[in-house]
Amino acid sequence: MPIGYAGEEIIGNMIFARSIWTLEINGKPTLAFEAMKYREADEICHQEWLRLELGQRKINNVPLCTPKDTARPAG
Repeated sequence: MPIGYAGEEIIGNMIFARSIWTLEINGKPTLAFEAMKYREADEICHQEWLRLELGQRKINNVPLCTPKDTARPAG
């Protein structure tokens, strides 16, 4: 897979640069991260290890994420 400038990925005639995405949990922006495309961002948002890690982090003694919460990427 050819790589362009600064980590850009070239697929056919299209160039994808890493973008900053936001993980929204129940519609609330919770975490910013880098991903090339929506598919990669969506996969990151649904990683079990990430949800477990966010479940251990608390604000006002409330976990950032619980198993029943909805997580999705926002661009």
